[in-house]
Amino acid sequence: MATKPKIDWVKLGQQLAQNLDGITNEAQIKQLTIDTVNQIIEAGITLKRPLGIVRKEIEAKFPIVPATKVKPKGYYFTNTGFGRVERFEHLALWYLTENTDRWNVTGDDARREYWQGLPKFGIQQSTQSGKTETLETSPLPNLTTQMLETAVVDALGLDEETREILGLAIAHSGLDLAEFMQRAIKTYANTITGKIRRLEEDSLENISTEELLNNPKYSTYPGRAEEMVRRAINAIKIYNSEVANEPKQRWIITQSLLSELTGSRGSVVQSAMKKYRDDIDSHHQKYPEFFNEDGTLKQYFNRKRGIDIRDEIDLVQLVPNG
Repeated sequence: MATKPKIDWVKLGQQLAQNLDGITNEAQIKQLTIDTVNQIIEAGITLKRPLGIVRKEIEAKFPIVPATKVKPKGYYFTNTGFGRVERFEHLALWYLTENTDRWNVTGDDARREYWQGLPKFGIQQSTQSGKTETLETSPLPNLTTQMLETAVVDALGLDEETREILGLAIAHSGLDLAEFMQRAIKTYANTITGKIRRLEEDSLENISTEELLNNPKYSTYPGRAEEMVRRAINAIKIYNSEVANEPKQRWIITQSLLSELTGSRGSVVQSAMKKYRDDIDSHHQKYPEFFNEDGTLKQYFNRKRGIDIRDEIDLVQLVPNG
């Protein structure tokens, strides 16, 4: 089966905006907009994200106008969502919606009736018995409208892939953006605090070197990099004193050497080395071959042609545990 070509939603929105330029007749605006929405529907994907992108291009071309000004041609009045601010929006935004029932609502009077016909929140209604009862509904959440959701997501600065994943997740969750974000934040916060609690219960010093190096669950543990640097320092010390058979086989403990052995960033290694500086210096003093005549460490001592430090010093073998 042939794969449908991927549509550039930004260009689609820009093309619609260009086609609408100078058109004020609602019937023409409606037709052009519905044709665009149908292109999205035919792509067979969730409408929310591409509709949001196209709406953004329309809003850029035809900005929202405050209700205090004269209503522009090709616009309609609304006070829904968006903090219930009264304003004029371009008619294309009325038809750029997942709710295709709105496509049958044309004209200001019809739109007014449409809004009046929707259920009211917290408004008393009369029953057939003549008694008045209050609908058991909650106020509209602040972040349920497409415009406000789009603004919030834009402010997060998400990349396109993350935006698409977020849109799909929200659509399948049945939650509005505010509740989805609250749950997501709580879940991730619990994950991080759970790791901290586990660290308090089970110190990294009790985890094997093989586990720390190869088990992905420890990759984000606080203090893992520093612990690996500590073990690498001990491994070099053991190698120099117990494995090396002659002076030229030994290694000076340097930042670059520790970075190679642990895969840790230079800044992390540098910080850890400060903590163990006395121990490192004391170890170096055992080997006169490490020093120049002026007492400084030889700069190129660790350059051993054809030898990879990771092949020589096996952390798992030399320091299997903390």
